[in-house]
Amino acid sequence: MVPPDSRAERERLLLMARKLLRFMTIIAIPAIGLGVWLWAGYGIGWGPGNGWMHAKLTGVAVAIGYHHACGVMLKKFVRGEQRHSHVWYRWFNEAPVILMLIIVCLVVLKPF
Repeated sequence: MVPPDSRAERERLLLMARKLLRFMTIIAIPAIGLGVWLWAGYGIGWGPGNGWMHAKLTGVAVAIGYHHACGVMLKKFVRGEQRHSHVWYRWFNEAPVILMLIIVCLVVLKPF
């Protein structure tokens, strides 16, 4: 059995990464739009005692920045300019999970 060609494997992984980034962008746009509609249109999170909403919106802004950073990183991968170790990328991959957990807890618990 012949091992897969590393160049072909790299191209396949880059194709998968591009598709995933495109899919996440398509999903993010209506999610952000609906969130703004609920916030501005229905007044959810307005008034006193809604400090959790400011924290949540900060978390959403960080998530949008993370998504942008992933796009920049993908372009660097295409050019072959990977600068970080595999351990760094593993931790970078866990960041949105922790961020989304914090955002969901803020929405459900409304701690402040």
